[in-house]
Amino acid sequence: MHRYLRRALALPLVALALCLLACDPSWFTVEIPDFGSNQIQGVWVWRFSEQSRHFERDTLIHFDGVTYLNSGFALLYTAYSSQGDLSLTAGIVPSATNPAAITVTLAFDRGASGVFRVSTYNAVGESSLSEQVARF
Repeated sequence: MHRYLRRALALPLVALALCLLACDPSWFTVEIPDFGSNQIQGVWVWRFSEQSRHFERDTLIHFDGVTYLNSGFALLYTAYSSQGDLSLTAGIVPSATNPAAITVTLAFDRGASGVFRVSTYNAVGESSLSEQVARF
């Protein structure tokens, strides 16, 4: 039984290590003001297209759930993009003033450099694009 558990834990770690060696993920910090109240399911990362002169969907970051680690609550998520998929965990920083808000640092495999914005989504719909712009 213990040998099975060690293998079950080792395989995802090996997969993550191989991906991080092959990928160059970009990290960004986002505050989600309505995470708890609106059952946010994930984040879209939008890339500015020089061709269309508009922001276009680039990466879907789907929230897989919240778990508790020794260091506190953590968000399990998967980032889906044309460069590949990343399954990671992010520490959750709750807001001191808004019980529904959190701040998390997320990763995605951005490919080429660019200008990015984000939006959140849930079962009802999607937020507008963030005012802040990130350049990677």
